[in-house]
Amino acid sequence: MNNSKPDASKVIGQYMGRPILASITHAGQSYDYDRIAVSDRDETFPLAQLESNELLVSPGLIYKR
Repeated sequence: MNNSKPDASKVIGQYMGRPILASITHAGQSYDYDRIAVSDRDETFPLAQLESNELLVSPGLIYKR
């Protein structure tokens, strides 16, 4: 999971007490919010749910390039 602070855009909601940003920039790439990640029983987020053009950002948000 990416724990770095990405460049921010407009807040479109909240999840687990943290803002959901409409889009972010990470490593020079632009990503748009897509969905909330599915967690397993251990409350971890399996990376198998990500496609190659997606980024998982704490606390469990998936952004798509």
